[in-house]
Parts: sequence; structure tokens; C-alpha cells
Amino acid sequence: MKITGNDILKIALANPDVTVPAEAMDAIAKGRNKYGAIRCEFAGLKFDSKAEMAHYGELRLLQMTGSISDLKHHPVLILPAGVKYEADFQYVENGRTVIVDVKGGKAT
Repeated sequence: MKITGNDILKIALANPDVTVPAEAMDAIAKGRNKYGAIRCEFAGLKFDSKAEMAHYGELRLLQMTGSISDLKHHPVLILPAGVKYEADFQYVENGRTVIVDVKGGKAT
């Protein structure tokens, strides 16, 4: 059986630990977010979208199985010239560091 990001999202949203901030619900109702992203919170972590939260669930499963390690949520990376960049996730897979920026919908 393959677990998809949508499956994880459904499980997460059914979990009482997941909250969707009121301002996110207001933004959806008023159409303020041009991409329709819904800010979410799960297990004390804040996510910019449901897609990002679902991807986190997938990465957590991979970490639990040992496929990846050192999973970080919203790591701040220092780029050349001292520029700070906040990625969505960072982890190690097969000895290599992987940086992930989750995109979703028609904007990508």
C-alpha cells in the first residue's frame, strides 16, 4: 500500500493536535492568498501550506524508516555574500544534504 501526501494530510487534519489559524481561514474566505495556501500547525510546527505539512509527514515517515536522517523544518541557510535563505526542509539522504522548497498548485 502506498501512502500519499493527501493521505497524510487527511490523517493530520483529523488529528486534534492540528490547528488552522483563524487568520488563515479568514484569508481563504476573503481570497487574500493569491495561491490559496492555508497556513497550518501540526505537532507544534507551523507550515505555510497544507502541501508543506503533507510533505513533512512524508519526510517524517522516511526518517522513521531510516531512509533519511537529520530532518530539519525551516532551516536557515547562509548563502554567499551573507544572504539568509529559509528553506522548507533539510535532511540527509545517502550521505548527501538535501534542501527542499515545497511548491504546489498551478503556480509551479
